[in-house]
Amino acid sequence: MKKNLAVQTILLLALAFFSCHKECDKANTDPNIKGCGDFKVAKIIAEDKILSVWIDRKKIAYSTQFQTFENVANEGFATVKIEQNCNIDAIWSGICNDVFQDPGCPSVHWSLQKGKLSFKVSKVPTASACNDFYLATVMLENAEFKKDSSSETQLINKVEFNNVQVGWCAG
Repeated sequence: MKKNLAVQTILLLALAFFSCHKECDKANTDPNIKGCGDFKVAKIIAEDKILSVWIDRKKIAYSTQFQTFENVANEGFATVKIEQNCNIDAIWSGICNDVFQDPGCPSVHWSLQKGKLSFKVSKVPTASACNDFYLATVMLENAEFKKDSSSETQLINKVEFNNVQVGWCAG
């Protein structure tokens, strides 16, 4: 009886773990792109910089069709930023993770001042999207960032996050 219960438990856990549907087959495999949660995507854009986009599902409904915002800096549902650090590997390992490494040097943050954002998801997730995997596609165009505590700016013409697997939550 105990053996049967253990086998059933293992099968249920395996089913939950591998229940990524067809989306996993199409997921982006670029090692310089990550995604997680509900949802956040991140990309290494230089040897010392990571660009991240977080779309808060509590503030905007997700759709399987592209939603476009001409100046996402004026919207309250998205956080778009660049983090610059001398040890980008330590910062990268902490994205979508609940364990962080001390990079050994302070980060410099760049805040979005203006930029066009389009995004869609492969499916609209359930109320609790943790471990309900789906894909997110995000395009950021003509994005101007300002270095915090400085007047220095940086322009990014276009960056794309295509079919990034999200829905996984750390912890």
